[in-house]
Amino acid sequence: MIVRIKNNLIDFIRTYKGKFKTIKNTEIFPHQICNFSKIPIPMKDNFLFKLSKICIEESNEEKALELSKKIFKNMSININNLSEFYNTNSKILSNYEADITFLPWIHFRPIKYRDVNFKVFDDEEYQYLQFKKIFDLVQSIIKYGYLPEKFPTRQGGISGYFLLKDNKKVFYVVSGNHRVAVLSCLFPDKKIPVVFENLKTAKKKEIEDTIFEKSRIHPEYFSYEDIANWPSVKSGFIDENCAKVIFLKYFN
Repeated sequence: MIVRIKNNLIDFIRTYKGKFKTIKNTEIFPHQICNFSKIPIPMKDNFLFKLSKICIEESNEEKALELSKKIFKNMSININNLSEFYNTNSKILSNYEADITFLPWIHFRPIKYRDVNFKVFDDEEYQYLQFKKIFDLVQSIIKYGYLPEKFPTRQGGISGYFLLKDNKKVFYVVSGNHRVAVLSCLFPDKKIPVVFENLKTAKKKEIEDTIFEKSRIHPEYFSYEDIANWPSVKSGFIDENCAKVIFLKYFN
């Protein structure tokens, strides 16, 4: 079965390179992935990765679900605001709830939209949906290989961008959290093909109060060296030290 999985991945990469020539793409190792949604977390600790491992080892959906419930049971978040979420001393961020969206390299200030993925900490129905996505993905990739057309996205594949500090770079996944978790679990030593985030099909709420309102060009990376020019810092909403703390959370 492992040989078949590897052959399917090779076939996918060939297909991927041919189908997305118009989209800038690259490849990343699983250990470079730094987040689930806006939550800073390495892939090895990502609950989607843990669910993937269960679903690979247990092909019976009912049994896999029971095992997965233990993962969800051990998940909790006892954080009241953005300042606590990012472990900063920012008084201004303490005025915003933890699930409010805010990335200082993109946003001028926290926006009004909440991160729906925070439901995973206390919503059983949402937890089941996460399990179901992972289980179906695992079964599909094992049987057919990774076929993006079976899991279409606006971006054309797993998408995101790099965060850079000195000689180290991590990859921030914008779309494809489930796929990248399954591929990381199935092929831990293989590079995963991804596309850089683009804004051609972005929704209004995705660019509201961001640097993209005037320019629909999404950078391939954001650098620690450019913190002084980030919108939230340049506007005076937070200072450089606060921005640095937030940025470095994704490098732990």
